[in-house]
Amino acid sequence: MSYTLRRWFNGSVMVLAALLLGACGGGGSGGTAGLGAAFNSGASASSSAPTAPIESIGTVAASSGVATGVSSSTWSTSSPSNGPGVIESMPRSAEMPASVSPMRPLRAHAMPASVDVVLAPPTKQELLGTVRQAAPSSSLSDSGQPTRIGTARLLPQTADADVLMAQLAWQPSAAGGRIATIRFQSSKARGVRLALRVERLPLGGVIRFRADGSAQSFELSAREALALIERNLGAGAAGEAAHTLWSPNLHGDAITMDLELPPGADPAAFRLSVPRLSHVYDDPREAPSVAGEDRVGTNKTSACSLDVSCQPEYDEESRAVALMEFVKDDGNTYLCTGTLLNDSASSGTPYFLGANHCISAQTEASSLTTYWFYRSASCDSKVIGSGIRSVTSGAVLLYASASTDTSFMRLNGTPPVGAVYAGSRIDTVSIGADVLGLHHPEGGPQKYSIGAATDFAVCQGGSSFSCQRSDSADGNYLVVIWRAGVTGAGSSGSGLFMTEAGKRYLVGQLRGGSSSCDATSGADVYGRFDVAYNAALATWLNAPTAPQRTGVFRFYNVGSGVHFYTASARERDALVAANVDYVYEGPVFYAYGAPVAGSSAVFRFVDTRSSAHFYTGSLAERSYVADSYPEYHDEGIGWYADASAGGGSVPIYRFYNSSTGTHFYTASANERDEVIARYRQFEFEGIAYQAWTSAANEARVGP
Repeated sequence: MSYTLRRWFNGSVMVLAALLLGACGGGGSGGTAGLGAAFNSGASASSSAPTAPIESIGTVAASSGVATGVSSSTWSTSSPSNGPGVIESMPRSAEMPASVSPMRPLRAHAMPASVDVVLAPPTKQELLGTVRQAAPSSSLSDSGQPTRIGTARLLPQTADADVLMAQLAWQPSAAGGRIATIRFQSSKARGVRLALRVERLPLGGVIRFRADGSAQSFELSAREALALIERNLGAGAAGEAAHTLWSPNLHGDAITMDLELPPGADPAAFRLSVPRLSHVYDDPREAPSVAGEDRVGTNKTSACSLDVSCQPEYDEESRAVALMEFVKDDGNTYLCTGTLLNDSASSGTPYFLGANHCISAQTEASSLTTYWFYRSASCDSKVIGSGIRSVTSGAVLLYASASTDTSFMRLNGTPPVGAVYAGSRIDTVSIGADVLGLHHPEGGPQKYSIGAATDFAVCQGGSSFSCQRSDSADGNYLVVIWRAGVTGAGSSGSGLFMTEAGKRYLVGQLRGGSSSCDATSGADVYGRFDVAYNAALATWLNAPTAPQRTGVFRFYNVGSGVHFYTASARERDALVAANVDYVYEGPVFYAYGAPVAGSSAVFRFVDTRSSAHFYTGSLAERSYVADSYPEYHDEGIGWYADASAGGGSVPIYRFYNSSTGTHFYTASANERDEVIARYRQFEFEGIAYQAWTSAANEARVGP
């Protein structure tokens, strides 16, 4: 096999040199600055490559940007067990793995709006049907429904991509590119969520959202946005819903969107529209009363709601419960309740359980925001506690089933420190057992209910949901009668806990019912967790012990136009924290940090003159670079890829950028095709090696 040299790149030196001085391990860049090996997709690494992954990485001192070598460490835990049939709970600590997720908060970049869209307050007709009518005071018949807190409003001014893009006034950005700003105001809203209908986004582009007067913005890279759309499409969504992204709720009546282009990019690379917004008329972070008053004034549950802050013994389980805010395809915003779940390996993977009648589609899961520690400041206080935290980055829908009303997700973002991964019981519940419910009725601060499981039931139907008494073999639901505390709309999806050996384990999630302040009438039904676990959830919660794949994270250097890749979370976090000329684009594929059966090494080189990086999965190419380019330092193994196609792996495509003399890698066939069509400086070199699109099997299961 022969190799040919490419012309040396004489462009700007990467800022990465200052950030990662002396760094080794963890990852690589978008290729070499000057290395020009013709790629041979038939050459692969062999098992004779070095077997130990890199042990140290470069981290950045925030004050100076000078990198120092820091020994890496991994977080792990044993799998505690209280005997067969249970998964133990686990706290989320600062030492556990974290993520840098889409819609991450950053310091705001204030820019004047070139387009200002202002809507008058919604009319009664627009709000008609969005505010629930009061039910009879003795009934909670709608407790099986999400709480609606927002209504869709059309935006004819920005619904057409050609019209919207023609209105934009592009200005120079601080990074040397260009930026355009659009402001939307829906008067008297408590929050605004924009529907972005995405058609095309530029390589290295960024979308940001910020509220009026806020020092914080929320950033989404163009690559992450396109990945969310691919996820929607992969889950079976089609049309407008699949190509629509929802902005976060920034809790005011206005939201500003910035579109930023990297240097040299054509504004035509951005093509999107905003056909509507969701006018949020109730702020889920605030409540008129912690006594449990209906958030739209019907005051249904105040007489018998129980404040969880009055019961410190429930604190651990309380920290596993989060209020959910999401947008359905109709453009309306809703609230439900969900629970963070541990797995048998205590891996720290943020598995999240809710109700299928709340979230049953990936498009809805993509819009999810979770609110944690949403409780009163003290027992029966009318003040909300200051510890409330939110995670705005959506979720991957792994399993959805109407048969047990189960919605099982993996959050894209990391839950806040202090959250608890709830334990679960995977055996049949004993009838008569005492149970505890933790939930957010009407979307208010967290409440609790105590009662007993009285029956198994077979339940069917959607809006005409009905149940019949059954037995443990056929019943897919549990019937619960409360002794104290009731549920309400917004409690949907909340967890039911049973005590065993002094510990509480989740055994179901709320579908609905007719519980009321009159303890002699009405009941709630919960989808059986053990049935859902045996049907599908064990695929994730009891996965065989195996090496965990790690994300390979991508950055775009707006100064040099070069991509950088790393499999090191510390190296990723150092660059994100430094925020110097780098756009974080998320994990672009997944690989192993140590050799496993059937894997092959991917090697990382650094150019000691420019700090440009290059990796290869070819042992022959590695030897050629080491022999022919003394300026390239061999940093060893960055990660381990799949040695051959199949087994759920996907191709990693490689391009040579003739403008920068570097390489570019992607696992997305859509991104590959877009680069081929729009970026002529990128020469397609074929398949570099095989890797994966997730840390584990994440195929959606269920009807």
